[in-house]
Amino acid sequence: MISIKKDRRYIESKHLDSLFEKVQERILNQKKIYKDDLAFRKFNLILNYLISNLEIVLTGNLDDLKNVIIDIETNYYISDSKVKALIRKRKKEGITIASKRLPMFIRNNKLEKYFTQTVIENYRRIADFERDLKNINKKNCLVYIYKIKQEKKKETITFAEALSEIFDYKDFSEYKEERLNCWDAYKYTEMLNLEVCPYCDRQFIHTIIKKNKKTRAVLDHFYAKSLYPYLSISIFNLIPCCYTCNSSFKKDIDLLSNEVIYPFEEQFHNNVEFKINHKSYLGMIGLGIEFDIDFMITTSDKELMRKINNSIEVFGLRVVYSSHNIYVKNLLRNIYINSSQRIKEISLRYPNLFSSTKEIEEALYLGLSNEKNIGKHILSKLSFDIIKNYKS
Repeated sequence: MISIKKDRRYIESKHLDSLFEKVQERILNQKKIYKDDLAFRKFNLILNYLISNLEIVLTGNLDDLKNVIIDIETNYYISDSKVKALIRKRKKEGITIASKRLPMFIRNNKLEKYFTQTVIENYRRIADFERDLKNINKKNCLVYIYKIKQEKKKETITFAEALSEIFDYKDFSEYKEERLNCWDAYKYTEMLNLEVCPYCDRQFIHTIIKKNKKTRAVLDHFYAKSLYPYLSISIFNLIPCCYTCNSSFKKDIDLLSNEVIYPFEEQFHNNVEFKINHKSYLGMIGLGIEFDIDFMITTSDKELMRKINNSIEVFGLRVVYSSHNIYVKNLLRNIYINSSQRIKEISLRYPNLFSSTKEIEEALYLGLSNEKNIGKHILSKLSFDIIKNYKS
């Protein structure tokens, strides 16, 4: 819900300088270590595509990454995790043979290469479709050649495992002791310099590196690495955020078909306002918690509305904000006490301390009455909306 400001060219340059040749070498090495069979020839097509589009894969924007996914899934490969996700999605949407919505489901999920119209027409049970969907990757198993096999614990490896070795997120995410010219997750989050989680605006996510103490934001894979392993180190697919948003709520939800607000390009800003639904007068003046915290969508853009509603659902924003009633109560109490008349009194009493009543107001509300400070403090959007709507 909070935008991430970035120096795109600088990030692209650092990411490509650090990883392009390294990933390119990994791809070329992958071409040498597997038995030349049908599975490898299929995998080799994926490698050829990736090496031809490597700059886009590593530094593409959201639309670029969508196109990479569509190209790979339409022409080459769908991950096992994505297949399982599609089966869950089919069940959730109630797609059956009788409903006659299976052809549309196949088109919407770019499965035409795997399921022709003739094949679809021959299905008598939805179980037959699920069987064939599961079998898409049945033979996608690479066999190590003999010399390499001796160095490995396993004789075979799946496409997803091989792609994860190429696009090695673990290597990027780990702290590098040599800091001068390195590029890793810590440098990335340090450079973005975010104060709060862009998904929820509820938790600080500072990057801190002091002697033997270090911490940084969790990096969420906007397009989950379990579903799209070739995007594991795509830099603009990595969203610094809090643990709750990444691991407790979003997990590996497929945002390709369930689009949410993408912090590098979008935010709630003026499109959403926090709304306090009061159940008593005491709640309005900060003497009780008899109210609900909700979201009022103000945009008329249907696509944006859909993304906002999905964001609220995916990141459990209604649920988590309902835990902030005490904070809101105290803020409403502060607003009630520090009325415009009270602010004028402070101005008269301390003429040399403040240059304007606006400065007094910002001091009283810790800067949260200033729209420019949204994203610089936890609960900043919630606080700004409440102050704006309740101050007299």
